[in-house]
Amino acid sequence: MSPNTLTRSQTEILAAVVDLIATREDAVCTDEIADRIDRNPYTIRTEMQQLTALQLLEGIPGPRGGYKPTVDAYRTLDTQDLEEVAVVPIEHDGITTDAVVESIDFRSVNDPERCRATVTARAGASSLSRGETVSIGPTPNTGLTLAGTIESLEDAGSTATFTLAIDELTTDAIENAATTTERTAADRAVPADSTAD
Repeated sequence: MSPNTLTRSQTEILAAVVDLIATREDAVCTDEIADRIDRNPYTIRTEMQQLTALQLLEGIPGPRGGYKPTVDAYRTLDTQDLEEVAVVPIEHDGITTDAVVESIDFRSVNDPERCRATVTARAGASSLSRGETVSIGPTPNTGLTLAGTIESLEDAGSTATFTLAIDELTTDAIENAATTTERTAADRAVPADSTAD
């Protein structure tokens, strides 16, 4: 879904929900969205339902209910001006959430004792805290997964940037390559008595 398929009003509402949710974990209520875009809450309810039907918003029922953006909402808004948003699973406290990851930058990879990564993410990273153990990945294309402890965390509104002291670093691409190499070697091996009667 592209922003061109949404009305200007729907795009404005969706952007307001994304901006408001970036500062907290609770759902955003219609009144807050209406205040943010300076409109009457009653006039935007229909558009909120349409955005929910398009699976761009998740409706949360109950007294503390409201709306949360889905990963598709970030793709639709293309908040990073990227051709494609990278959706990467982040696991912490036994819960896996999809996060919109902008970048993973490595520092000091030569020394396993000091290997660090700086991760910048939107959506899915708001509940992280310093000292927490997390697993990130696999990433698209390379299948990179990294696990470690959050050393520092900066929350800048809609973006969270944290430094991860890496305990484990794996990639599906390397594992798949090793499996392929083992299979190729096994295919080339000829049993010692293959010519026996």
